[in-house]
Order: sequence, then C-alpha cells, then structure tokens
Amino acid sequence: MKKNYFLLMCSLFLSVALVATSCSDEDTPAPEPSFPEKTTQTVVAGETIELSFIANYDWTATISEETYTYFQLLNGETKTNTLTGKAGEQTIRVAVADVPVYEDAPVATVTLEMNGQKQVIAELQYPLSQRQLTFYAPVESPYGGYKGGTYGGEYAYAYEETAMASGTVLKMEYGVERGNADEAPENTFFVPVKIEADFEYTLVGPEWMMAAAAGEIGTQEHIIKADNTLIPAATEFCTIEVLVAGTETVVGSFDVKITGHEEYFELTTTYMEYTYDYQGNAAGVEFTAYYTAGRTTGLWVYYPAGDTTHWIVASPLAAEPDAMIVDVETTFEVQPNEGATREAYVFVMPKAITSEEAEATFVVDGEITEVGQQYALGKIIQHGQPATIEAQVDDTCASFSEIGPDFANSWIFDEYVFSGKYLGNKYDVFYWGEWAKYAHEMTSFTASRPIASLTAYSYTASGSMAEASWVEARTYGADGTQFKIYCEDPAAIPAEAQNWQSGDYEAVILVEYTDGSYSAIYFHFNENAGGSSSGEGGVAFVQPEYAGMMGASLEKLEAGNELYDAYFSEYSSEYAPADFYLLTYNFPIMDYSSLNMVALTGVEAYVQQYNSEWITWNADNNSITMDPAGVGEVGAVTFRDENWVNRVVILCQILSAE
Repeated sequence: MKKNYFLLMCSLFLSVALVATSCSDEDTPAPEPSFPEKTTQTVVAGETIELSFIANYDWTATISEETYTYFQLLNGETKTNTLTGKAGEQTIRVAVADVPVYEDAPVATVTLEMNGQKQVIAELQYPLSQRQLTFYAPVESPYGGYKGGTYGGEYAYAYEETAMASGTVLKMEYGVERGNADEAPENTFFVPVKIEADFEYTLVGPEWMMAAAAGEIGTQEHIIKADNTLIPAATEFCTIEVLVAGTETVVGSFDVKITGHEEYFELTTTYMEYTYDYQGNAAGVEFTAYYTAGRTTGLWVYYPAGDTTHWIVASPLAAEPDAMIVDVETTFEVQPNEGATREAYVFVMPKAITSEEAEATFVVDGEITEVGQQYALGKIIQHGQPATIEAQVDDTCASFSEIGPDFANSWIFDEYVFSGKYLGNKYDVFYWGEWAKYAHEMTSFTASRPIASLTAYSYTASGSMAEASWVEARTYGADGTQFKIYCEDPAAIPAEAQNWQSGDYEAVILVEYTDGSYSAIYFHFNENAGGSSSGEGGVAFVQPEYAGMMGASLEKLEAGNELYDAYFSEYSSEYAPADFYLLTYNFPIMDYSSLNMVALTGVEAYVQQYNSEWITWNADNNSITMDPAGVGEVGAVTFRDENWVNRVVILCQILSAE
C-alpha cells in the first residue's frame, strides 16, 4: 500500500513538473543568431583572408557567385563557394586570386546564414593593378634633329637613359625620319619616342597625326609623324594619348610641339653675297638659294632707303598643290644698272611676319640684325657700268685688247689679292719681240675715270701672288686718267713669274679708280716672241725651236702662192685683205706632241673660228691641233676683228701621216 502511494505521488509530481516545464518553453523565445560585425577591406592579390566569428547556431557561409573568378571559400585546400559548420567559435578562409585588374575592381560579399537568417559579414574589394607605362625622350643632336646610329643593320635613334619627366614637350623636327621606315620616307614633321609598357595599347593624337604603329608589351620605338597636307597653320602644343588597346581607357600621355606651316621655314643653303655686273650678269656664282617653308611663305627684298627701282625680280615659287610645306629653289633676275653700285638683301618671309615687322627688325643702319639673320638668303651687289681703258699701241712690239670673263687666264684675276673685288673690265697687254723693253715709250693708256692707284702683282716662288717690282704702271698728266706700263730690264724678272706653257713673264695690274671701282690688266712680256720660223709678220710660234723639233712649220703666204690664191676670195677681199699663213704638221711626230710646243702669238686680239672638224683651236694657250683624219685636206682657222672682218687666216695642212 505504501508502495503504490509512493508511485502515485511520483507520477503526480512528474505530471506537475511536465506541466510546469511546458508552460516555461512557451513563455521564453529562442535566441537570435549572433552575426559578427561586417568587415570591409581591400585585399591583396594572391593572399588568403581569414574571417572569424562565434556562431550560436549551425551555419552556412556563401560567397558571391559573380566574383568567384577572384574570390573563393576554402574547405581545407579545396576552393568552393559554400561552407557549413556547427555553433561555436569558427574561422573561415577566403582565397584571393592573383589576376591583374586595371579598372572596375570586383567586390565580393561573404554571407552567413544561421537559424533561417542571412547577413553579409564581409565585403572584400579586389585590388586594381597599376599599368606600367614609361616614356623616353630622344637625344637631340647639336647639329639639329636627333642622334642615332645603325644597330644590327637597322637605323635607330638614341634615347635618354632616364624616363621623361612630367611636363616635357617633344619638339617635332621637319625632314626625313630614318627609324623603322617600312617604305620610302618623305619630308614631314616627326619625332621619335621610346615607350615601355606591360599592356597592349594604341596612340591617339590630333587630326594631323598619321596613324602610329600598334603598341606591344615590352619596349618599342614609335615615330610620331604629321600628314603634310594637314599641318596646322599656327604652332600647336598637342597631347598624344596612350589608350588600352581596344578601349577608350587613357593610361598616360606625352606632349609634342609642331610648328605651323605659316611660321615654318628652314634655310638649306648658307647666306652668301652674290655679285652682278651692270648688265645683270652674275660675276661669279649666280644667285640660287634653297629653303623649306610653308607654301604661303614668300620672299621679301630689302632695298636701302631712297632706292625705289625694285631691280630684282624673284622667280615664281613652285609648290605642290597639297603639301603644306615644300622645298623651294629660288633664283633672281637682276635688271641692268645705269647708275652706281647698288645693294639689296633677300629674306624668306613666313606668313606670320608682316613686311612692316621685317622692315623694322631685319635691317638696321644698312646691316642685317640678329633677328634678320634667321631669315636672310643672301645679299645682292650689282656694280655700275665699269670704267674703260683705251690705248695707243706701237703694234710692232705691243698689243692691247679687252678680254671677257672667259679669258683663259681669268684665274689670275679671281684669286689671292683680288678676292672680293669686282674687277669690271679686263684687258690684255703684251710687250713682245726684240723691242719689247722699249714698248712703253710708244704705248700709253687712258682710263675713262680718274685713277686712285696702280699696283702690279705676280707669282712668287711659294706659289702666291705678291706685289711685283719688275713691272710698274705710273700715271701722268693732270687729270690722273693716263698711265704707262714699264718693263725695262728683262734680267730683273724672277723666274717664277714665267708661264711655263707660253714662256711669257706674267703680271696683273690692278687699276683702282677714285670711285672705288676696279679694272684689271693681264700684262705679259716675252722678248723671244713675235718672230717667225720661216715667215714674217705678227703671227709666229711662241717657241720656234720647240715647234721645229715637233715637226711644225709656219710661213706667211703672199699673192702668187697657190694656196693663197685658192683661198683668198673665200676668206678675204681686196678692200680688207687678211694676212695668210700656212701651218703644217708633220705626222707621226705630232700625234703625241704637247700642245704648248706649237702655241702662236699675234692672234690674241681677234676672235677665232675654224671650218674643219679635224682642226681644234685651243684658247688656253693659243694653239692649233690637227687630227690625222685631215690628211690630204686643207682647213682654215680665221681670226676676226670687232667688225667680224677676217684679219688673219691660218691655212692648216698635214704633210704626212706615215
């Protein structure tokens, strides 16, 4: 009985306890999931991130699927996008990929789920990679353009060793680029640049820039060039951008300067002084200048104040129709001058400079300024009509004639002490024969202007020219226009003054007039000249003994001679009879002879002509050569005066070719 009571009481107590327990669960809510505070961070590529938390429920962690390329959850060493675990202290790991990302960095979210609730516990931002981009400027040459050389058979430019500093402006040169040219290069603006990059890229610039080669990973040389039909009018500072290949993303840039075609010019010939005679003929080098400039560029001629004649006419400027900058060759026509010596300067005039600016800055007090020197092509000097000289000559021992610029010995006038002097008219005076040293007694000269000085020069043993003491010119009379030339003592003439070809002793007499102009006289003296080996008269061998040795003979012909009578009517007339000579060469002796051995004198004053192809007249030393093809024929060389009347006729004949 007691046992049952005990069991009943236990059962009742248990029932009450269960009821009490049941009422307690319904009144106390279950605890909320305990999520960790969200962390936000930028990670490092290739590292592993650990996220720790205390879970009060079983849990599930997931990572955003769209960023799975860059972030993965780790289950041991296995990469996954979902992890599960029990309540308690936990640490999960996130693997970060090592993939370069240059823009739009991905952000991964890690979400934790417990007891039916979800919450983002981490935002992980992937790092942006920095693209590597470095520019190197070309090394400028002190002579213009850029330094370079041939390496491995190809031309390449030299570059600075350090990277280009920010703010550097590369100057574009005009000319022919020589680096990495796949086809024939042409003149245009260009600048080389070296680029190092760890990505593929493209170069983009202003509209005048020609397409540049695609940029590759590594080091590459680029030649930035301009389309010559699109060069801007004014100077521009432009930016060349580097874009990621196939995108509009700009990674870096560098600046270049291009000169506008209205401002650009380059002198390709040096500044010179050009001299013209009073007739407008070049006395030496004719004015020809070369430069490169915009097609709108012109020329400007500066005339000194008071000169309104505009006596220089520029040649037309030829330009290609499309190119904005062209190479120009320019010449000038100089008009005849009836007055005194005159001068003018010629300048290149870019369109950006006005004639008023040039007038004010290019020339000051008749001299080119430092500014003007940048644009100056040259100076033109035109002399006025030169003075003239007339002579009274004893033609038995002297001859006098005016000679032109093509005179065989004109080199005497143009070198040494005569350099830079415009010599005006030139004359030839020859004292010859046994009376040569007395020729001054019966020979006198009269100039058209007063004479300031008379100075004689001849060659010295060293090969230079110096004042000569063996010949002298002196004025006489009251007006200073008359003078005589003295050479009285042949024994006093130094050997170095003798011309080895003609045997003449040579000098040049410089005549300076009081107005600053000049004339020149080629004076030569030869006591042994003027005779004849077998004939008589004014025409003779210069060195008869050598002519005889070389098989040459010369005789004067008179009426009654067969050849004289046969050719008289063809080359002469009874109203103005010419002197006839017969020059014969005896081959084969003469076919190897030296020309100077048969030089003639007595014909210097005349103009020569010849009528046979097998005869050649050599003006350098007044000699005649004959080709063996003329055997059996008779040819003639005629010498005419200023009226084109034959004064001397030399009939030529070959005696034998055997």
